[in-house]
Parts: sequence; structure tokens; C-alpha cells
Amino acid sequence: MKRLSLVLLLAICAPLAGAPAPNAAAKERVLDITGKLVCTCGCANIIVRYCDCGQAADMTKEVATMVAASSSDADIYKAFEKKYGKKVLGAPKPEGFNVLAWVLPFLGLAVGGVIVAVAIRRLRTPVQEDDSTQADDPVIEDKYRELLDRELEE
Repeated sequence: MKRLSLVLLLAICAPLAGAPAPNAAAKERVLDITGKLVCTCGCANIIVRYCDCGQAADMTKEVATMVAASSSDADIYKAFEKKYGKKVLGAPKPEGFNVLAWVLPFLGLAVGGVIVAVAIRRLRTPVQEDDSTQADDPVIEDKYRELLDRELEE
């Protein structure tokens, strides 16, 4: 009897000790997808995952339904883009004119870094004057030097 109860206990507890339930993976996937969609309710373009309005709840249910139907992430994003337009995507697709949204910030940082480096280099190195611009020591003729020496002695 003890063996039978032990076997039944193990049979019941073994699945619980295994990998996380599929519901947890599905919920995590829904959170990930809704974290990349913008709510269309008009309340300041908040990500669906963090918006508290009814529209966000409906969108989350719709994503959960699509996840339960084993739709791929790309299919879900395409369906939402078709239904709500491109504004529903949290980030622009890296294609066409949208590439500028991905490239310009890095290009701006690079150009700004070069400008700062050139400015610092110019400030650190002293400007050298040409020999032609330096005034030569004036040559004083001997008669004027003698006159100057006499004036200074007196």
C-alpha cells in the first residue's frame, strides 16, 4: 500500500517539477509582443504592455488569441499593422526611408565626436607663428647706441 501511494504521489508531482507550464511561456510571449506595439487609444502613444486603457486590454487579448493559435511573431505584427496601420509598431521597420531613423542618430554621434576631437586637438597644440611674421630685433646704429648709453649714465 505504501508503494502504491508513493507511486501515485510521484506520478502526480513529477509533471509539476518539470519545465514551466506552456501558459507561462505564452504569457511571456504576449508580454514581449505587446511591449513592441503602441496603443492606438490616443493617450500619449504608450506601449500596449504598459497602457491601462480598454483599447490596450483588447489588443492584449487579441495578441493572446493569436499566440494561442500558434501564429508567429511576424504574422502577429503584420496583422496588427494591417488592422491599425504602421503607427501601431513601436519601432519603424528598417526599410526604405525608415533606415534614416536607424542610421542618423549614430551618424550624428560620429560627426559630433569628430568635431569635438578636432576642437580639442586645436586647443591643445599651440599655434606656431611663421618666421616671416616675427619682427626682427632692430639694429641700432653705433652712434645711437652711444647716445643712449650716455643718456642712461646721467
